[in-house]
Amino acid sequence: MLEVNKIIKEKLWISSVSAIVLCFVAIPLLLVVLNPVSDEIIEGVYVKSGNRIFVNFLNRIKSENGILVLGTSETGNELNGNNYFDLLNRDAEINRPVYALGGAGRLANVYFPLIIDNPDAFKDLNVLYYINPTYWRFWLNNFNEDYFNRYIDSSVVYRIKDRAIQLGVYKEFMYHANFQKGTLKIKANSLVDDFRSFYYYDLLNLIENIEKHEKAFPKEQCLVPFLQQPNKSQEYSPIYDSLAVIALKGKINPIYNCLDNFLESKTPFPMIDTTSNYQDNLLKVFISLTKEYDINCVFYLGPYNRIYGSQKNPEVLVEYERVVDRIKLLLDQNKVPYIDGTELSDLSGTFMDVQHISEYGAYLTALQIKGYYVQNK
Repeated sequence: MLEVNKIIKEKLWISSVSAIVLCFVAIPLLLVVLNPVSDEIIEGVYVKSGNRIFVNFLNRIKSENGILVLGTSETGNELNGNNYFDLLNRDAEINRPVYALGGAGRLANVYFPLIIDNPDAFKDLNVLYYINPTYWRFWLNNFNEDYFNRYIDSSVVYRIKDRAIQLGVYKEFMYHANFQKGTLKIKANSLVDDFRSFYYYDLLNLIENIEKHEKAFPKEQCLVPFLQQPNKSQEYSPIYDSLAVIALKGKINPIYNCLDNFLESKTPFPMIDTTSNYQDNLLKVFISLTKEYDINCVFYLGPYNRIYGSQKNPEVLVEYERVVDRIKLLLDQNKVPYIDGTELSDLSGTFMDVQHISEYGAYLTALQIKGYYVQNK
């Protein structure tokens, strides 16, 4: 009798363990089928590691016919939720989801490893790349190891190193990546992280989606030029009415084209670094990669704060003009679609400081970008 009880207990224990293991394996398989998604931008850590969460994020953008905006600090600023990509995302006439990845020094080269590592995810992806002329200045017109390691994990670079060398993009744009792990460890960590992500990301999204029980509301607002009313047949209300636009512009010092509190810093307008071709080469390589990997990339050539520069040290402006001319020539020669936003350089109210656009500048930027996408639907 004791022997029978022992056998029963052992079988129950084995069955219990088997059930737990089966559930542990079955949950990820179920989540693959259900594919729960979040309508939020993914956290930077998932972009940095280039894991399956990032890949799924790109595939979701493509399935929605969305637009992924890539930019630097001008795109990383929150601006009270009213940066240019936020406004575009709320616009009913564009009627496409717009996501943004931005941050100081988040230049194109931090995406090179991700593109090479995930070619299928980037293929046919709609990208808007913001070119900021201020990055041709001293201290920025060179490879920055701190910025690079902030935005991309060395394990991703390690995985694509050989291919990057073949493409000629490794030494100049990612050579200084700090490799601290061996090949087997990198592969093992990647597999473990992918498996764990089903629980810390997909399962949580599924639970949140069940709890929300909300349907997406149709967009009922649109961006309209100053003093112009929206198309009455559409019955969209303007995101900003005329008084709101005037208020945005009024936040900025009209003489220096920046915030008054920034003036107190007495910051000179930065000089272009004419000794380096780094940013020129970076843009060339990024253009070539968008073609190599069939990325639908539209470039936005942003403004520089010419008004501030003319007040502080106008002698440096000639080099900015040359930089802008070179960028335009490069874009034209490569026959890539781009939006010329440099006319905002001479408009008062468009900047907060020497390089970051204001809310008013974001409004005008969004109008320019909207015009392109509406025209090219």
